[in-house]
Amino acid sequence: MTETYLNLNNFNYFEALLSLFPASKDYEFTAKKIFRFKKLVICREQECWHDGHDFIRKKRFGKVKVGKQICKVCTKQYHEDKGFWKKLLRQWRETITSLILTLRDSHVAWEVVQKIWGKKVIHQKCLLHLNKLAVKKLENERRREGKNHSQNG
Repeated sequence: MTETYLNLNNFNYFEALLSLFPASKDYEFTAKKIFRFKKLVICREQECWHDGHDFIRKKRFGKVKVGKQICKVCTKQYHEDKGFWKKLLRQWRETITSLILTLRDSHVAWEVVQKIWGKKVIHQKCLLHLNKLAVKKLENERRREGKNHSQNG
């Protein structure tokens, strides 16, 4: 089971943290809100030690602290794999964007949605989505025009 160090800052998130690592015995979440690999890396026949953290960020959306280790002998740093965290943040952002658009499709007022997530976040998400839709529409129109042009030519 994943070890979780709880304090008053992260106690409310215990269930959510366990759902991230349902079958893992390899990670821990520290009181300083750092996710780190429990097993220490072996370098020069010695165990490394935990030494701080790296941030994994998703532009204007969120960040996660992920642990790193350092060799006591040669001071080489070992950074943990960031792929899992980048994927998780990307999926979370997509989920929030989808939820915002679903609320709008259900005729929930912009003011209500903005109170939940903030005006800046909503504006960015909607503009990004609308830009994607506009690009798709243009691409479809160009394909149709290309087909019509080749049939007439």
